[in-house]
Amino acid sequence: MSLRRAASLEVGQGVVSSYVHGAVIDGAGKMGVLVALESTGKTDELSQLGRQLAMHVAATNPQALDPSGLDPAIVTREKDVLADKYRQQGKPENVIEKIVESGLKTYYKEVCLLEQAFIHDEKGKSVAQAVKEAEGKIGAPVKIAGFVRYALGEESKSRNPISQPRSRRPAARSNRCGQKSSGANAPEVVCAGQGSDKQWLSRSIVAS
Repeated sequence: MSLRRAASLEVGQGVVSSYVHGAVIDGAGKMGVLVALESTGKTDELSQLGRQLAMHVAATNPQALDPSGLDPAIVTREKDVLADKYRQQGKPENVIEKIVESGLKTYYKEVCLLEQAFIHDEKGKSVAQAVKEAEGKIGAPVKIAGFVRYALGEESKSRNPISQPRSRRPAARSNRCGQKSSGANAPEVVCAGQGSDKQWLSRSIVAS
């Protein structure tokens, strides 16, 4: 196996849950997600929530945990696009300012994990609301400490205030995702696994 990119998440107390979509072999598929949850609550309930959140991240591809984690340049671009649109319509600046503020709130609900509508809730609760509600079953406060999303053909998405993902040069390696391999024609998969003290995720080249 040859690693293209790799990342790991760990928490002091809590769980790191993983989800692999489009699995081709055990622990490897077309997309992988890690979600780190900090909590002193019930591990089983916490793990179930973590699994649901990992599936949510796989489906919705959030860009950040909350607005503070977004690239300021991207936020500025969104503001400029909205403002220019309404200037062309002849709206006064004070009205444009309010429209832009409202538009950004809508944008945050689309790209920020905590503000997104939770896919496992039919009533449209946000992820933040769903996590808060789950604290009753878990028996303690829960904090999303970070997440990583790798998908074939996409740039990785990682939002982890504890430890940022580490990119690595390709190196021959074997694990449960496949055997040692090399060569430009070898297929690529996303692998998820667990070490002695952390969960890891990688985009890797494996033997066919």
